[in-house]
Amino acid sequence: MARSVQRTLQALVLQMVLAGAPALAQTLLPIRIGLIAPLSGGSADFGNSMRHGVQMAVAEINAVGGYLGRPLELVLRLGVYRRVRRLALTIAPVLAVFVAWDLYAIASDHWQFDPAQTLGVVLPGG
Repeated sequence: MARSVQRTLQALVLQMVLAGAPALAQTLLPIRIGLIAPLSGGSADFGNSMRHGVQMAVAEINAVGGYLGRPLELVLRLGVYRRVRRLALTIAPVLAVFVAWDLYAIASDHWQFDPAQTLGVVLPGG
C-alpha cells in the first residue's frame, strides 16, 4: 500500500513539474518583434526615425517588466526582401488569405463585377 502511495506522489510531482515547464519557458524567452522600414537609400531618414521610435518603445516596455512578464526584442535585418525564399515565405500567407477571402466573397455573390471593368482573369471557384 505504501509503495502505491509513493508512486502516486511521484507521478503527481512529475505532472506538476511538466505542467509548469511551458510557463517557465515562456517567461524566459523574449518576444521578438520585426520592423520593416527603409533603413537605407533615399528614405533612410524616415526609416531611422521609425527605428529610433520603436527602440524607445521597446526600452520603455522592458523597463516596466516587458509584456506579460516577457521582455521584447527588436529584430532588424537589412535586405530581407532580396532573399527570394524569405520573400516568398513572407508574402505567401498574406496572398493565401486574400485569395481565399476573394474566392469566398465571389462564390457567395457578395461581390459583383462588371465584365467591362475587369481584366478577364478568372480564378478557380469564381
